[in-house]
Amino acid sequence: MKITSSYISLTELTFNDIELIRKWRNTIGIRQHMDFQEEITPKMQEKWFEKLDPSINFFFIIHFNKIPIGLIQLQDINWESKIASSGLYIGDQRYQGSPLAYMASLPILDLGFNVLGLESITAKVSKRNKKALQYNRSLGFIIDKELNERFVLMSHSKEQFKTAIEKHESFQKLFKSYSLTDTNRYIDLSIHKSWFFLP
Repeated sequence: MKITSSYISLTELTFNDIELIRKWRNTIGIRQHMDFQEEITPKMQEKWFEKLDPSINFFFIIHFNKIPIGLIQLQDINWESKIASSGLYIGDQRYQGSPLAYMASLPILDLGFNVLGLESITAKVSKRNKKALQYNRSLGFIIDKELNERFVLMSHSKEQFKTAIEKHESFQKLFKSYSLTDTNRYIDLSIHKSWFFLP
């Protein structure tokens, strides 16, 4: 699937992308807010990619002006409970703190709630990462619980997403500015997995 707008595009993660995202992930500014704090080696990255189950993990490279700048994902989807976890980082320092993160997050949440039929999307956020906490709140996430001394779990619902869109005029403009193409695989997955869990 590809998500395109006047501003950015999101393309599915491939093997050719993993070295770039490894370098982003290993930068101090990003790594310090992650649960796994060690530097990731090329071999570790390859093993991680090989183990990704494409039926429950959807990773996308964020492009601005055709240049890759970050990573965003819905992962560990539980089709029975209709819950997924999410994540995002802007690896290109020139665009960290810019509105481009919103331009990537809105279509991903739209994909999760309105294409895949998810009922809840969560985010594991470092308590020290005040910018990420505020960012997720602005999207409609709320703190669900404390996981440990370092992290909280934030959660989102379709209704909260709708409210966030209605609340921000800029979100409304962005929400209408992109298109989702080649979504059949995702729709098929959500339908087939849902049928599997019918009583």
